[in-house]
Amino acid sequence: MSLARRVLIAFGCLVAGWLCVALVGWFVPQILGPATQPILAFVLGWLMYRDILRRDQRRGDLPAR
Repeated sequence: MSLARRVLIAFGCLVAGWLCVALVGWFVPQILGPATQPILAFVLGWLMYRDILRRDQRRGDLPAR
């Protein structure tokens, strides 16, 4: 996987994480004060990014048909 593709996937995951947190942000308790939502968005984006890379790696291990 190229570096440009990884960077774009990472950026998209962060945006998706931020949108998810913005959608349900009123429901999340503010444990860390105003930094709670950005931290939660970053963690959620990182988890999505990791899942995408794991699925792409697994797809690459399959034999060609």
